[in-house]
Amino acid sequence: MPMSKIINRLRMFMLRGGFMLASRILPGITGRYLARRFVTPQAAGRSLAAAALSAAPDVKSSTLELDGLRIQTYVWGDPSSQPYVLLAHGWSSYALRFIGWIPSLRSMGYAVVGFDQPAHGLSAGHISHMTQFVDVQQRVGRHFGKPAAVIAHSLGASSIVFAQEEQWRPERFVIIAPFLAPTESVFQLFDTVGVAHKVFDPFEGV
Repeated sequence: MPMSKIINRLRMFMLRGGFMLASRILPGITGRYLARRFVTPQAAGRSLAAAALSAAPDVKSSTLELDGLRIQTYVWGDPSSQPYVLLAHGWSSYALRFIGWIPSLRSMGYAVVGFDQPAHGLSAGHISHMTQFVDVQQRVGRHFGKPAAVIAHSLGASSIVFAQEEQWRPERFVIIAPFLAPTESVFQLFDTVGVAHKVFDPFEGV
């Protein structure tokens, strides 16, 4: 067996052991710790977004200030005069993950608008959650107006269902791997790392 697999298995064994013990002895502290981790996106998306922007052709990057929070936006074409497609990324991701789609969308005559959710990509912030995803999607939609279509992935796909409003309701949706059944997903994650289910109450209460 390759050494990398041995190391990964050892890490998982130690992680499970630590969480199994902590969640049974200190469920409150463990639940609050996990809740904080649960709303903190992976940091790798920051540098990946910066690298993608430096290599992205013909994109106009800007920011929107939403309640003092700087939201990074990316625009191809002119959404004020062309039908546009809104891109909604998922958890620990960033708008420029969709960069491979841009040439095809532009060749079909669409402008394209993307944005990084708080604490994702090049936007400000340290934590985020689904309620915030919905709020930011609504505000971006109000700013740019009614899109011809939305392409949304994961948590972006789940939240766009709640974010749509009459004034900017998209004409079409492309929903990719939406995040469904959040409670069941949390329990599944707990089981994977050996966390006792009684941790869920303090986890949910944060």
